[in-house]
Amino acid sequence: MLFLNPRYRSLILDTVATQLNTVRDSFKKNNPAFNGSVIVVGHSLGSVISWELLSSPADDCVGRLKSMPDSFVALGSPIGCFSCVSFEDSLTSRLAKLREAKVDIFNLFHPNDPVAYRLEPLL
Repeated sequence: MLFLNPRYRSLILDTVATQLNTVRDSFKKNNPAFNGSVIVVGHSLGSVISWELLSSPADDCVGRLKSMPDSFVALGSPIGCFSCVSFEDSLTSRLAKLREAKVDIFNLFHPNDPVAYRLEPLL
């Protein structure tokens, strides 16, 4: 998987962060009176990439996003699997970072989905 390769991981994180920042800036420019909630939604591997941008303490993720969302929604996400095999820090410490930033986290999955994992058993 390319995301686990350090060479591509950085490129993927940069590309997604740039797109999120561009959409956010454009929306704020076109809707200056907006004061609603901002929600990041990721599906499957997209949720892992978003999770990494939002929760990683790694230097290569710090400061990539101009602001944190109010909520993060993971749909059919393998975050639980990735946290067991590839993340250097614990799921608990990553959740603590998001709680500190006041980001609500929702993990939606179907029990028969072969890719989606629950997060609760890992806490």
